[in-house]
Amino acid sequence: METLEKIYWGRVLLGAIVGVFCGILSKTPFLNHSYLVSPIGVIVAVVVYWISYQIVRIKCDKSKIGRKTWLEGIGSYFISWFFFWSLILNF
Repeated sequence: METLEKIYWGRVLLGAIVGVFCGILSKTPFLNHSYLVSPIGVIVAVVVYWISYQIVRIKCDKSKIGRKTWLEGIGSYFISWFFFWSLILNF
C-alpha cells in the first residue's frame, strides 16, 4: 500500500473511532443537553483531525507526499465520523 492510501484509510478508521467516541460522550449525563452535543462533537472531530495531520507531517517523508497530507481523506474522515456519531446517538 502506498503512503497516501495508508493515510486515507487511517483517517477513515480514525473518523469511525472518533464518531463512536463522540456518540458515547454525547450520551453521558452531564452532556445530555441538546445545546452542548453539537459543538463539543464538532470540536473533538476537528481537533483529532488536526492532530492526525501533525502526526502524518512528522512521520512521513515530505518530498514524496508534499501538501497532499492535509487534504488526503478529509471528506471520508468527516463522513465516517458523522455517520458513526449519528448511529450511536440514535441507539
